[in-house]
Amino acid sequence: MNPKTYLHVIAAKALSILGAVLAHCNMFALAITYYNIAITVDPKCLRAYLQTADTFVKMGKYLEAATIYKKAIGLQPTLSTVYNLGFKLAREGSLNNEFYQSILNVVATPEIVSMIKYLAKSPTIYQPSKLWLYFMIFNTFQLETGGIVNFKRTVNHNYFNWTADLDVNKQFQSLKNELNWSDSDIVNAEISVYFDSTVKPKEFTERKWRKYIEFLCMLWEFTSKKDRLMLLNQLQEPELGNPIVIEYKGHKVAQDICNSVMEVNTIMEFTKHNPQERMKVIELGAGHGRVANVLLHALANVQVVIVDIPPALYVSQWYLSNLFSKHRVFKFRDFSNYREVKHEFEESSIAFLSPAQVEYLPDQMFDLFINISSLHEMTYAQIEMWFGHIDRVCNKWFYTKQYIESKNAFDNIVIRQKDYPVRAHWQELLNRRSPIYPELFEAIYRVH
Repeated sequence: MNPKTYLHVIAAKALSILGAVLAHCNMFALAITYYNIAITVDPKCLRAYLQTADTFVKMGKYLEAATIYKKAIGLQPTLSTVYNLGFKLAREGSLNNEFYQSILNVVATPEIVSMIKYLAKSPTIYQPSKLWLYFMIFNTFQLETGGIVNFKRTVNHNYFNWTADLDVNKQFQSLKNELNWSDSDIVNAEISVYFDSTVKPKEFTERKWRKYIEFLCMLWEFTSKKDRLMLLNQLQEPELGNPIVIEYKGHKVAQDICNSVMEVNTIMEFTKHNPQERMKVIELGAGHGRVANVLLHALANVQVVIVDIPPALYVSQWYLSNLFSKHRVFKFRDFSNYREVKHEFEESSIAFLSPAQVEYLPDQMFDLFINISSLHEMTYAQIEMWFGHIDRVCNKWFYTKQYIESKNAFDNIVIRQKDYPVRAHWQELLNRRSPIYPELFEAIYRVH
């Protein structure tokens, strides 16, 4: 950083601090003036943007607050973090208060607006927990400022694709132990890797990037050893979405393809499905649809129904519709009776629903229900409600992978494995710690 730029950064910080003092004294208009000067001095002063938005909230100017909040996230859309302002608004708010209603005037993607409006009019039990109220808005602004074509570098970090040092380090050590690799084995693997220089995320240091490459090499090796279905020989990480990907042993490798292949292998090992029959799968909280991508390649005759909140529902719909452009797709729409959509829905290979629409689905319609790492982000009442739906709409198997213990600061609750309301008549087929990430467990139940 050159001296001139450094002085601009320091000056903007000082102006932001002065603005915060003025806002604390309820001198809101003057505080906004100082924040604007700070942003003029340093257009990348995140503190000034967030404090401006916070002050607009205090003034009751929710549209202005939402607009500035979006600009703040746009300064660094590739970083998935928790901003104090968003945390506060999520903990105090709901989809139907003034701030979140103002968000609809700032969101530029019509499909996301439609999905949020439907969610807002749904029964409260189907609306986001406080945690996902935060990430729904944060991820939407990440998408719109970073671009849907780059979603694997923005919102995907909240979907089961880790880049934080803490998460990568835990998996790194587990994989090293599982593979029984020495440090020299890791170095030899890294040497064989090819990657385009533009693939490295700008926010990664060289040291972090090197460790991430080593992590991906081990993840691919471990997945390859567990891949009874030989899916890695057929599949590579799709380039759609601009993934953080390396080339290793002739394969394009990323976390998503490896994790999905392992999960599908586990599912197929414990679910003895007749390949001559159509397998009907429903997944709650599918992220961008990574598991659906593998299932649609692995099974000749399968229907995958995705149930999610926006913007994840929008992302998975965009992603899978583009990946499988020749498949019949039932896109999200507002309907109030299953008979209205029955033929089109049942003829589709891929379908997309908002959470409350599960109530319209017939009993025992699906062979397999999947939920990966999102039940623990709900409230107790929502978890109980979804276990009831699993028991109702699913006629064979339920696959789940969650944290053994999850602390949700937004909703001020802790969810432990023992808290999940597994029905007494379900038969447990699998219950184990994840060999890659030991803080997670995975389980499969025969539900009927």
